[in-house]
Amino acid sequence: MAPPTPFARFLIGSGHRARPPAFHGYVGMWLHLLVGAPLLAVAGRLDGLQGLAWLVLASYCLGLAIYGLRSRAWGPLAGVLGYAAGLGPLVLPQVSGPVPLLVALLIAVPATYQTLADEHHRFCREVVGDPAGPAPRWPAFVAVVVILAVAGIGYRLV
Repeated sequence: MAPPTPFARFLIGSGHRARPPAFHGYVGMWLHLLVGAPLLAVAGRLDGLQGLAWLVLASYCLGLAIYGLRSRAWGPLAGVLGYAAGLGPLVLPQVSGPVPLLVALLIAVPATYQTLADEHHRFCREVVGDPAGPAPRWPAFVAVVVILAVAGIGYRLV
């Protein structure tokens, strides 16, 4: 009997199965971050750690939006608004302030929990073969702490 698939491997997928929606969101987030950071640095819009934090928040929201498109879920699609709010201060410096940060956070935090809860229910149904109870809260808590830390750096609170 094969060992059970861990939840992290289920999110990313494996070579012999079709890639799940979380994989596409994860790859989209990293591609945006790895391509966007040098482009914004060359354009002079990436002003150190604060600019990088805004870019990370925007990339994360874009990853949520990609996940929403691939999974046909409406909640994470709000990541498009979070993406615009996170990228706004980098493209238009007069837009910076607490409002775009709050918009991006108010979208990213609930969408993170919803995404992890949906994927956990799917994991329990498809891999474990048992209908899931409530999703564990620790992955969402860790994700929210990281999002808030990045946002704090983005607004120079840390």
